[in-house]
Parts: sequence; C-alpha cells; structure tokens
Amino acid sequence: MSQILPPLFIAIAALALVLALLAFWQSLRVLLLAEPGALDESSSPDARLGLINEKATLLKALKEIEQEREFGKISEQDYEALNARYRERARHVLRALDSQLGDFRKQAEALVEEQLAKESSAENASPDAIVDQKAPATDTHSSRVSCPFCQIDNEADAAFCKKCGKPIASESDADESDVGGDA
Repeated sequence: MSQILPPLFIAIAALALVLALLAFWQSLRVLLLAEPGALDESSSPDARLGLINEKATLLKALKEIEQEREFGKISEQDYEALNARYRERARHVLRALDSQLGDFRKQAEALVEEQLAKESSAENASPDAIVDQKAPATDTHSSRVSCPFCQIDNEADAAFCKKCGKPIASESDADESDVGGDA
C-alpha cells in the first residue's frame, strides 16, 4: 500500500497542474490570440455578458501595463506592443457591444412607448396625476450640483468632483459657512 500512494499522489498532482495550465492558456488565448472576426455577434445575454467581462479585463490589463511601465517592470517596446494589442482587441469588443445595441434599443423604445401611453392615459384622467408623475423627474434634476471649477454635474451628496477631484461646496455648506463667518 505504501508503494502505491506516492505515484498516485504524483499522478493526481500532475493532472491538477495540467488542468490549471490548460485553464490559464485558455484565458490567455482568448485575450491575446483571438482574431477580430472571432467575436460572437449574437445578442444573447450570455454573449453580451462575456463581452462586457472581456472589456473590463482589457481595461484592467491596460491600466496594469501602464503601471508596470511606470515602475520600470517592462520596457517601452514591450509596453507599446502590449498596449497596441490590448487596444485593438478592446476596439473590436466595443464594436461588437455596439452592434448588439440594436435589439436593446428596440426594447428601450418599446418601454418608452408604453410609458408615454400610460402618461397620456393619465393625462386624460386627472391633472393631479400628471403633477405626481412628473415630480420625481424634477427632484432628480435638482439633486445634481455643478462643480465650481469644471462645471460637471455631480450628485448632490458628492464631496468631491467626479472629473477634476476638487472639493464641491454645496449651497447648504456655503450658507453655514456664511452664518459662521457672521457670528
């Protein structure tokens, strides 16, 4: 029995190593060696989800190689080659995602038509119903605050601008500071 166990463990470890390398190769092959025309153009949710995941992976890879170049881990030539390859693949993925928008656009237009039909029927029912339906839309617009430096709209509760990163003083903060300054 003791003579059988070591070769058995070696065989199991070798099988696990081969499976791990196969999985690693498949992920690299999809990312690096896939042909631009090899994208699945079907608009199934699984295919779209796969493309969205690939887009996220490519964007992360682009950021990582940029960091590695800054830290001196990869040469400028390697960076340029990887950057060009990742960007080309990302372009194809984004085009494939854009080509799938046609079906989603039709669904969105159908939802808009349905909502407009509901609003027009509510408009005929009572004027108060229209005011109630439109109230949230005005609330969401007023819940935005503009950055005083770059004029980008940010959420009302944002402490910093999402574009320039500078602090945003809300009107209530400005009022409190004025009150504190008068005292």
